[in-house]
Amino acid sequence: MEECTLQIMPKIYYHICNPSTPEQPGIKNVYSLKDLQKVKEDATTVYLINAHLNWEGRRLSGNYGFDISNELRAKLKSKAPFIFYSPIQVKYFEQESKNDIRYKILFGSGSAFINFPFTYQELRDISEKLKPLSNAGLHDVVTMLCNVKGLIIDKLNHNLKWGVDSEKIIAQIKPYLSIEQQRTIDFDVFSNALSKASGKQDFDAVVQNWVEVCTSRLTEDVQNYSYTTNFPYKVLLVDDVQEYLDKAKQYLSSDFDILTTKSCEEAIQILAKDGDNKILAVIADWRLYDTTNPDYWQAMQGYEVLAFAARNGIRSLIALTSQSEYIVHRLRELLGIWFSLYKKQHLEKQEQWQLFSNMLADACLRTNEAILNRPTATNWTSNRRKDIVSEFSPKEIYAIFRSNGKLSEIEDKADIIWQSYLDKHQIRYRLNELSTTYITFDTTEEMLVQRRIFLGLYHSEFSIDDICCEMSKDPKKGPGKNDITQLKSKLCIKNEDLTGGKILIEETAWLKNGV
Repeated sequence: MEECTLQIMPKIYYHICNPSTPEQPGIKNVYSLKDLQKVKEDATTVYLINAHLNWEGRRLSGNYGFDISNELRAKLKSKAPFIFYSPIQVKYFEQESKNDIRYKILFGSGSAFINFPFTYQELRDISEKLKPLSNAGLHDVVTMLCNVKGLIIDKLNHNLKWGVDSEKIIAQIKPYLSIEQQRTIDFDVFSNALSKASGKQDFDAVVQNWVEVCTSRLTEDVQNYSYTTNFPYKVLLVDDVQEYLDKAKQYLSSDFDILTTKSCEEAIQILAKDGDNKILAVIADWRLYDTTNPDYWQAMQGYEVLAFAARNGIRSLIALTSQSEYIVHRLRELLGIWFSLYKKQHLEKQEQWQLFSNMLADACLRTNEAILNRPTATNWTSNRRKDIVSEFSPKEIYAIFRSNGKLSEIEDKADIIWQSYLDKHQIRYRLNELSTTYITFDTTEEMLVQRRIFLGLYHSEFSIDDICCEMSKDPKKGPGKNDITQLKSKLCIKNEDLTGGKILIEETAWLKNGV
């Protein structure tokens, strides 16, 4: 009797990668979306996807590979298996997926992850276990993972229940929606309606109504996920050599909105007018000469521009220099600010500028995130308390703390108080009195410590009343409405920020690590 053997068809790998990636035997490289659209799929097709694609001017920090994979599923209707790779551990993407819909596809049907670097045999082993999607599987992935409508409706139906903390559920849903999408589905209107629901029947009716609105309004023309917005980051470059400014513009202008000046004083004037903090990064030459007399230094130097930028906004700071690192580090200590150091001699070739561009984009991305997540309470931006004008607002002091490393001390203090709470349930005895009158560096530091404790209790499912009681200086006195209002005012806490998850990025990291 003739033995019957199962024939396994060899896989055809399409490597979705950056243009500089060399082609490997048995793997076909795809360098652009246009080339990707030409691929003729069959049952043997497997996509190997670099999570950190740099197509179409996207930067490494954008993890554009996930955007492309969503496009493959949603628009090109690909059923082929996807294998993502990255030197970053998969746990990072698991965490990111909680707040960014595009990463969800990694954990859906037909997808897998492999750590870079990997061998061809490891790639084969993973691909043999992955099967192409069926028509139903593709529809499910597109609906639930690539299409925000399905995911939002699923969360509304399954997570929003009477008796459950609806504010927390809303806060989890909001990051998936762009501002336009929130407006389209009346996000704030329904959020408020849920909080005011008088009973289960009323609550369920609001949820059902909201689901119907999402179904009818979250159409393709409003699938403008916030991560696809690609406005160039605004960057200020200060150098006394025009030739160098021209070279920087040549290599960076395609990805950044570059402002240039040869004068440190003019740079400070530009920054002073940037009240909205649109300039996300400042790159300054360390030593600048007078443009009219090359034998003289300018009255102000690049490090002074960096110091002004640090104290007047949230920005990424980069010093360009050929000086010895010891001199730079010493001045950094004297200035009390932190900035990155980049050697000018490392910016000669195109590939060197490309690395610098990637680093700059990543820095801008993190800076932009910090800006977007600042509190919106009135007391955060005001330097006035009870008709007394202070020199700085908490917002400005926070920027200074970020630039000089003070936030690490704030984290340490919050850790001690929080550990005391975990061990003995004692908080109030470790808290200092917060001034309702003066805004100083000391009171802002204590405020930032207490904000973390407040948020820790809030995310431990304490009610606002209970939080106020825990943080009250008088344990025998129950908090009244004025006490709660005053505490939130002192801490620059706003209800909309709490429910929307709009808190400082350092606070978000602290909550993830310790609470």
